Amino acid sequence: MKMKIIYLFCCHWMTLGECSEEKLHSFSFFNQGTEDLLEPKDLKDPGQEFVHLFVKFILPQDADQQSVEKQQSRLHRFLYSIFSESKGTPINFIFLTDLRSKDFLDATFGQAIGTILNRKLFYNKHRIESSWVFPRFVIQYVSYTFFQHKYRKELDEYSSVLCSKNYYSIPVVDVQFWSDLNPDETDIEEILNQNNNTVYYKCDERFAKDFMYINFLLVHELPSFIKKLILLDTDLRLRIDIGHLFDMFYEMTGKEIFAMGKDLNPIQEISAWRYLHENPLATLGKIGQFQVLNSGVLLVNVERLRAQPDLVSTKYIAQLKEEFNYIPQPQGAFHLIQYKHPKLVYVLPCQYNFLVKRAEYDYQPDILSYNTCLTKPLIEHHTGFNPFIYILRHNDFLKLSAWCWNPSWQHCY
Repeated sequence: MKMKIIYLFCCHWMTLGECSEEKLHSFSFFNQGTEDLLEPKDLKDPGQEFVHLFVKFILPQDADQQSVEKQQSRLHRFLYSIFSESKGTPINFIFLTDLRSKDFLDATFGQAIGTILNRKLFYNKHRIESSWVFPRFVIQYVSYTFFQHKYRKELDEYSSVLCSKNYYSIPVVDVQFWSDLNPDETDIEEILNQNNNTVYYKCDERFAKDFMYINFLLVHELPSFIKKLILLDTDLRLRIDIGHLFDMFYEMTGKEIFAMGKDLNPIQEISAWRYLHENPLATLGKIGQFQVLNSGVLLVNVERLRAQPDLVSTKYIAQLKEEFNYIPQPQGAFHLIQYKHPKLVYVLPCQYNFLVKRAEYDYQPDILSYNTCLTKPLIEHHTGFNPFIYILRHNDFLKLSAWCWNPSWQHCY
């Protein structure tokens, strides 16, 4: 019944020639989620043509109303951008979540679909653009608590290795540079002077949460039909069809297992400062090939990883951490793997994970060398930023993304 309603709805807004079986097929979708969340082994294979997209979404237990609304806005923007940019690539959405968050996901998913159909069909004064095709998709929900129960020991070990509760002392050679990186800390110079130009770093507690480390465990649980997997954060805005991103797997022509972009942030070079001090010619964490990586957009060749799962084990990551005298942080595992095994990590071009917040620092020459990306972003990564600074400085690179009072403007979301 739902299929027929959508079909008639589409035919009303398309010309007779456009209202075809192909268009009808493109508007089909179904939800394989049930009241109970799935274990990974119970995931269903929707077909070889589907792109497998893994997203973690768990609402904090203590989230207030404002925080929930912010999460909803971010999730809506993320889902809307996927559907708005669709060229018809079928998507298998795999959400890692809990029962409370699943209800939230269902509601936001419905809102995103309603918004995209409303804008594409009602507000388009002429016809649906020929390149846009509403995708076939499957939604499957995987239990977050399944991993928490089965891998309790491993999750605690990952947190201990990659987000230690200990403080690390880090000498600051360039006080002005450090001050520029911390513009909100008005007394940073005074603090550094009192501590002999030393800062004390401790992993943020939010990075110690279990969901930060689920990615390392997927290789043990995903069914065999999933050979390639795209993992995305929800604070992204896509400007391309998901199939365009999947095509980057075809650039991984060697032994690459992972593909991810550089973190356009010089402050994370501190993770390697002790190793660099002992090895002045080393390049770990420095600008270039071995710059710190960001896992907000992560492609994993699961088939290749299954052949060497110990690569992401806590034992091996701890071994690399000790070898390179590395100050831990969750994304550092991929950074260490890349430095030890350069051929196993493909570095995505910067436009596939354009970190918006770094645009705020573009007036500082020392930092500009880290975050210059002179091309139009294809995937924007909104990691908590001032949008007005970003729009003013980078609107020549982007499609309009603010002051969208006219819903008929394309990419106005």
